[in-house]
Amino acid sequence: VPLAKEIIMKRTFAENVRIVWAITSKDLIDGIKNKNVITLIISALFIVLVYKYLPGLTAEDGPPALLVYAAGESKLLTELENSPAVDLYTYKSEEDMKYYLTNGEEPELGLVIPANFNAALDSGNGLELQGYMLHFFKEDEVLDLKRYMEDEFTTLLGQPVTISIERIPLQPETGGVTVLTSMGFAFVTIMVGMMVTPHMMIDEKQEKTLDALMISPANGWHIVLAKALTSLIYTLLLLFIALIFNWNIIQQGWLFLLGGLMGALFAIALGLCLGILIESRQQLTLWAWVALIPLFIPMMLSLMDDLFPEKVVKLFNLIPSSAMFRVFRTSMSGTTPLGYFAPQLVNLAIFSGIFMIIAAWLVRRQNVSKG
Repeated sequence: VPLAKEIIMKRTFAENVRIVWAITSKDLIDGIKNKNVITLIISALFIVLVYKYLPGLTAEDGPPALLVYAAGESKLLTELENSPAVDLYTYKSEEDMKYYLTNGEEPELGLVIPANFNAALDSGNGLELQGYMLHFFKEDEVLDLKRYMEDEFTTLLGQPVTISIERIPLQPETGGVTVLTSMGFAFVTIMVGMMVTPHMMIDEKQEKTLDALMISPANGWHIVLAKALTSLIYTLLLLFIALIFNWNIIQQGWLFLLGGLMGALFAIALGLCLGILIESRQQLTLWAWVALIPLFIPMMLSLMDDLFPEKVVKLFNLIPSSAMFRVFRTSMSGTTPLGYFAPQLVNLAIFSGIFMIIAAWLVRRQNVSKG
């Protein structure tokens, strides 16, 4: 044993990389052949599609929403209140109107009616209003809604009305599309990252290939790193596919990639511990739910700041899954201060490191007990 440790210590970095990559290459091929892993990946892809298209599938039929801030009394607002062609919402400030506009999942128009609107209307010189829509809607969706509202306003007022559209970004704390999409990202990251490794390790235990690895030149850290790298490749591949489906929503791509990487490392580290400790798929099914439920419930509860005290919400945000969820939401918003999302990245890094160390210790302990 001392001689083996001395040989391990004398290995060059290149030799360690070669050993890790050899195990990783084998695991990547085995994963493609593993029906449980393939089923898991297909399920994750299905979830990506569901979270992408669910808002459109569940949207109620009816007139388009119009969010209005009127700086003063206006004939247009009076007419809109009685119009069945729009779903009208009014706000006391322009800031409130824009905030609630960012909660939208379907194309909606935000509108500012200036204080001098009635005077401009009486002049008969034509009217131009400032409108707002979210940045991620397609140009044809924006143009269709713009024309629809212009035609309706012209009909109500008897004068031509044009709307100038300004695109606005999402905000980190708003709901709407960011919530479902971020939950989809988090669900895929946790499910694939946490479940790929246990499925593969169970097969290796049954086929005794894990025992062969333990008496090969590979040590516990080599095995842990290789399993982590394999799961990381699968997880990042799924996240990349999810990103393709949602590319128009992501505003800070670097933050999305960094959050996905850190979240994947946490899920993978947890999956390594499960894979080492669990001996059968029946046990895996049971303990996977035991791990998943405490990870997913805090994500939803962290959104209910109107029901829970601030300290309780902060406690929910300390759960790594909630931290990942928040980073994904922030990546869809405009420029955000570093202090808003940096603690979540640190949270994920700390928990990932803790579970990686635990996984390596469990592998080493099993090796010692068998030796």
